[in-house]
Amino acid sequence: MHLSEISDVGNNDYGTKVVSGDHLKITKCEVKEVDGKGTCAEIETSNSGKRYSFAAAIVGSAKSDQFNEWVGEAVKKDAADGLDVWVITKASNTSGRPMLSFVFKEPAA
Repeated sequence: MHLSEISDVGNNDYGTKVVSGDHLKITKCEVKEVDGKGTCAEIETSNSGKRYSFAAAIVGSAKSDQFNEWVGEAVKKDAADGLDVWVITKASNTSGRPMLSFVFKEPAA
């Protein structure tokens, strides 16, 4: 089991854990090291406050210059909104195991 499946950073200023099915309007993304837990994506949103995730694909997005550029462009256009993403669970391309990831189009019900 991956750390992101069981980890909770406890009392922190990182916010609420990201879960599959979330719709986020991202205004800022950063990567932080959490003592004894690993790399965490810290996500600021306009619709659900601060959020966090240890999921590798989400941490990868938070590290991505291109992703952060898209977030910046969305905020520049409308600072009260942010970049719309949905959190989904999909199979990893390498291991086949379920993982959390962002998509830019609302998933079909």
